[in-house]
Amino acid sequence: MKKVLILSFCLALILSLFCGCKDESVTPEIGSSEEEVEAFDISSVTIDELPTEMLSEDLSNWDYFNLIAELPDEKVSLYGLSANDDGTGVIFRKNDDLYYYNWAWFTTQAKLPEIAMIDVDGDKQKEIAISLYVDYNTNVSIEELHIIAFESEKPVDKCFSSDLIENELFSKFDLRFETDEVEEEESSSSSSKSDESSTVSMSWLIDHTSDLGKRIIFEQKADEVKEGKKAKKYFTYDATRLIRENGEYNGIAGYKENVDYTLSSKNGISVKLKVAAAFKDSDKIKFICTISAPVTIKDGEFKLGTLKYSKI
Repeated sequence: MKKVLILSFCLALILSLFCGCKDESVTPEIGSSEEEVEAFDISSVTIDELPTEMLSEDLSNWDYFNLIAELPDEKVSLYGLSANDDGTGVIFRKNDDLYYYNWAWFTTQAKLPEIAMIDVDGDKQKEIAISLYVDYNTNVSIEELHIIAFESEKPVDKCFSSDLIENELFSKFDLRFETDEVEEEESSSSSSKSDESSTVSMSWLIDHTSDLGKRIIFEQKADEVKEGKKAKKYFTYDATRLIRENGEYNGIAGYKENVDYTLSSKNGISVKLKVAAAFKDSDKIKFICTISAPVTIKDGEFKLGTLKYSKI
């Protein structure tokens, strides 16, 4: 019966994925399935019902409540529910107090969350950082970061949503697409029609040749460049062959759908984003680099530190 339940759960996940970040409150706002969220009553759950054994990788001890992350020394635990068939619903436990969040926690990859105590905002008080694996598919691998702090003994959840990631990322650099320019030779007034025709043909070849260099450039923000100085180039990707094989370049993509966090009580939080090039009139994307950065909170807002670029 347990194997049947797990199989049904995984099949349902393929059809229905996933709930994202919610408001910073104990009780998240109602999602698309309003009756389903309202039907779960956290006050009906008792401590004795909750498991003490961590959910195994092979799901052999799968149950209605599943222990998916814990900090024993802090008396903090996170439990995943099998109540909803879209892989959502967790119980956060601090001491003997229980709180329900409509977070996604289970995908077909069955990758469990990470949890750590980290001073994220520099106030000398450690917060609880939780990274959940919330979606997996072709060209998609997403982890979602939640920071829980206790204010007046009540937990406050802050989530680094995909939109916040995008806004913070593009505050760090300007993106430019560069194509090699070919100097045009001055034509004499005595040029014949055949010469003009030859020039036109040569121009067409220059515009369409695969040897014409094309580059995707991540560089210093224009408003940060001092007068008379050139913008610093942070990362340059030679896209000549990429454009020849896939068509016209149409910006970057994939960075919001490929998010990986590393949590460390010593080194803090870092995030790695996979960045792809997109193309006009095509759904294809091609990954070109990763961008890594430390993650902190300043004045209540998530911030990315210095970006590090690595070619894929």
